[in-house]
Amino acid sequence: MLSTAWAVRQVEPKTNRIYVKNVKPRDFEPCEPFEIAGRPYIDQTGNFKMVSMPGAATEPQAANRRKSANNPQIAAARALRTDGKSHAEIAKALGVVVRTVEKWESKGWLRPVEVISDADVGF
Repeated sequence: MLSTAWAVRQVEPKTNRIYVKNVKPRDFEPCEPFEIAGRPYIDQTGNFKMVSMPGAATEPQAANRRKSANNPQIAAARALRTDGKSHAEIAKALGVVVRTVEKWESKGWLRPVEVISDADVGF
């Protein structure tokens, strides 16, 4: 039986940056998701450093979302969607069926890709 659970995901291997989120509280109000970084802080102080305060952390992209960023067809669909094109117009322009574009949209692959710099999170 599980009383509380925290989900962790490494979002940057070089700095060992980790996204932390409470996914099952028990009898307490959990804090919002946050991020911590291990390097170089672990070597210097012996502790992780909080680099994104609770509530300021951005949920990491799923692995399939990162893979979609490298797919030229999805990148073209994302650009067309950003320009306000409908699913049917995107499907026709790319030579795919409308259902394929709908699937990409439902998986979040057509949302604009956000770029976050180290300065944005306090590095």
